[in-house]
Amino acid sequence: MFDSNSQSSDSRQSCALGVGAPLAGDAADAQRLPRVVTTGRKINKPVAVDEETGERVEMFATSRGVGITRYLGSLESVSKHVALIDALAFSVVPPDEKSYAWVLQQMAQFVDLGTVEQRKGLFGFRYSARFGDGAGMVAWGGDSQRGRVYFSLMGKGCSMLQDWPAFAVWLEVHKAVIKRADVAYDDMEGKLVTIAWAVDQY
Repeated sequence: MFDSNSQSSDSRQSCALGVGAPLAGDAADAQRLPRVVTTGRKINKPVAVDEETGERVEMFATSRGVGITRYLGSLESVSKHVALIDALAFSVVPPDEKSYAWVLQQMAQFVDLGTVEQRKGLFGFRYSARFGDGAGMVAWGGDSQRGRVYFSLMGKGCSMLQDWPAFAVWLEVHKAVIKRADVAYDDMEGKLVTIAWAVDQY
């Protein structure tokens, strides 16, 4: 959090435009950095609004200049009672003795896999790979696995998945076995779900 009174008109304009370029390192420019104030209070009103996207933004000082935090607005068309899939993993046996390459090719129609980085074994599989800069993992190989391939999407990967209904159909058609499914529900006001309720359910 920072004191908005210490901002110059230039810094306010940069915030409104979504620009966060580092400031010059001389003493004069250093004086224009927002003064950081640690109060422990929540910020109810971010500093400005990005004129291009309409997103609320907050500026803050960093060692390299000025950073910007964006506050994404909720979609009015989405019900407040919707739960989201936050992590999902399944295993599947590819047809005709195909392996992980087939699974990755199939999954590419639902999510952008990006770069695939091969790693060591995982969960009893001989080989594994990480994709999408942490979006998920795929694992395969090993006699005990009998041709099965393990595919996992973390929170980032789930947020990237484009067509959940079609994905569900794919899982059913190929007889995939769900290994993990995390469901997240945000109840900021605690009207339907509370910490006490969660502890009791656990």
